[in-house]
Amino acid sequence: MERDPGSGHRRYDGQAVDRLEALACLRSAGMRIEDMRRYLELLGRGREGAAEQRDPFRRHAERLSGEIERSNERARTVLGRRPRPAAETVVATAESLIARGLVAWSRSARTPGEADN
Repeated sequence: MERDPGSGHRRYDGQAVDRLEALACLRSAGMRIEDMRRYLELLGRGREGAAEQRDPFRRHAERLSGEIERSNERARTVLGRRPRPAAETVVATAESLIARGLVAWSRSARTPGEADN
């Protein structure tokens, strides 16, 4: 790894930065490290590994589905009823805040980090 002669900091090329950003994104989504390693291995194989790159994502989606079902089961036990889906809850909360004038919705509103056009 090349280092800056003045500061001693490591210098990363664009490809390394892209991979680090992808790994950070996968990790924040809760993907397991072994699946991230597999994804990088397949990525390194180029087109040959492309077809298999979906596999770590499928496994992760299946794990998340299982976790959601287990959480819903716990919620049914605690609440005595089925919880509302998360998206429905978010929409209902947003509509309530808008109706009370606590937030305003605008088509021009951007999400954090969205580039100016």
